[in-house]
Amino acid sequence: MQLGEKIKHLRQSNKMSQSDLAKSLHVSYQAISNWERNKSYPDKENIIMISNLFNIPLDELMRDEQKYTPRSNSLIKYNLQNIVILIGALFIVPSTIFLSNELSMLGLLLGFSIISFSDYIVEFIRNFKN
Repeated sequence: MQLGEKIKHLRQSNKMSQSDLAKSLHVSYQAISNWERNKSYPDKENIIMISNLFNIPLDELMRDEQKYTPRSNSLIKYNLQNIVILIGALFIVPSTIFLSNELSMLGLLLGFSIISFSDYIVEFIRNFKN
C-alpha cells in the first residue's frame, strides 16, 4: 500500500473528511486529495503529524507494504501478555514466602503454569472478546 492509500485508509477508518484532516494538519483539502492520489507527498512535518494523529509509527506509515496493522493492536496484545504474566507472578511470590504448606506448592505450580502458557491465555482472551 502506498503512502497516499494509507493516508486515505486512515482518514476514512477514523471517519474524517478530507477537510477535517486538512484542518487538523493546517493544509488545504486539495493537498490531502493530492496526497491520497499520490500526485504529491506530505513534507516531513506533516508526515510526523499524520503519524501522531492516527497513532501509527512512522516506519509503518512510510513503508510500502500490502498489509498494515495499527500499532494499537500490537500494544493491546503486549499489555495483555504483561498482565497475564503479572498474575502468574502474584501466585508465585506469596508461595515462596510460605513454603511450609501444600497450598504454597499449588500456588507455585499455578503461577508457573500461567506464565508458561501466557501466549495461549492471551490468544484465548482475544478470541473470546471477538
